[in-house]
Amino acid sequence: MLFNFDPLEFLESAATAFRNARERRRLRREALLSFRTSLLREVITQLDLPFGSQDGTRSVEAATQVEQRKKSIALCADMVRWTDDDITRLCDAMVQTALESLRDAKTDDTRREVLCWMAPAANAKAPFSFEFCCRVGGFEPDAIRHFVGRNYRDLIKKFVGQEQSEERENANQLAMAI
Repeated sequence: MLFNFDPLEFLESAATAFRNARERRRLRREALLSFRTSLLREVITQLDLPFGSQDGTRSVEAATQVEQRKKSIALCADMVRWTDDDITRLCDAMVQTALESLRDAKTDDTRREVLCWMAPAANAKAPFSFEFCCRVGGFEPDAIRHFVGRNYRDLIKKFVGQEQSEERENANQLAMAI
């Protein structure tokens, strides 16, 4: 026999790897689209554009404000152009830096910040959340959380205990104030 493996098994594993890679690319595209949509929503809400009076006419002052804001947006858009590859590299670097910070941090505050960012209760839909960065970077967030939970269990218990004691202390202070 020329091969030490079954060619059919090899083809099945190659097909599975291809499907998995395609799924990761699809998830990455969806995450990037979601990111761009949320940024656009945020820009629109921050602009708070005046769209005219009750009768449908725009005052000169409102039109001037709209034009100034349009110029500001165009200037900002020209200053920074993010490609999908740039966002992917940034997200990848954020996840890797978080894991390195967790491993190498000299203070508990840094570790607490990283663990809070990775927490499942954090806003997964927010731009640059842990979930978003993992999806875009091609990582599996639950696998990373499992690894971190297994290796930093004592530290996580310590932080949770501290947080619970702070909450009890705040509740006691509130009760004494009433």
